[in-house]
Amino acid sequence: IEKIEQYSKKIDKIILLKHSKNFGQSKCILTAARFTSSEILVTLDADCQNNPNDIKKLLDEYIKYDDVKLVGGIRRKRKDNIFKKVSSRTANFIRRIILKDDCTDTGCSLKVFDRNTFLSLPYFNGIHRFIPALYKYSNSRNIFIDVDHRLRKSGESKYGFNNRFYKGIIDIFRVRKIIKKIRNK
Repeated sequence: IEKIEQYSKKIDKIILLKHSKNFGQSKCILTAARFTSSEILVTLDADCQNNPNDIKKLLDEYIKYDDVKLVGGIRRKRKDNIFKKVSSRTANFIRRIILKDDCTDTGCSLKVFDRNTFLSLPYFNGIHRFIPALYKYSNSRNIFIDVDHRLRKSGESKYGFNNRFYKGIIDIFRVRKIIKKIRNK
C-alpha cells in the first residue's frame, strides 16, 4: 500500500481506494469498477505472486480483438505448496466441467476485462472466481495467457479447503442460474 500511495502522489492517474476493513476481492473489484471511468479493468493481487510486467502482455492481447472482453492469466509454474496446487486444480476441474468456462485457472487474479460487462452482472461475494464463466456467457470471447508466478512476498492466503469448498459449490450453482438468465435474454 505504501508504494501505491507513493506512486499516486507522483502520477495523478494512480488512485488508491481503500475499504474500512477487508471485504474481499469481489468487493474491491466492484468498488474500482464503480469508481473509474475507464472501460478496462486490470486486477492484480497485492501479494506480489503475479508479475506486474505481465499486464502489458494481457493488455496487448485485449486490444487486438473487438470481441474479446476478458484476457486472463494462467499460472503454469505455480510457486505454491502441494496442498494448494492440488486443491486449486481440483476446484478448477469441477468448475470447468459444470460451467464449461474453458478456464484452467480462474484463481489467477491477473486479468484484464471490460468494465461495463462486469457492472452488468449481478454482484455476489465470490464473483471474482467466476468472471471467465460469466463473461463467456455474456457473448465475450475470452483469451487465457500463461503468466509468471512467484513466491508470495507479502500477506497470507485467506483461502483454504474449509472456507472455500462449500461456498464454492454453492457459488457454482448460483453462477449456473445467472448463466441461464443471461442465455434467456
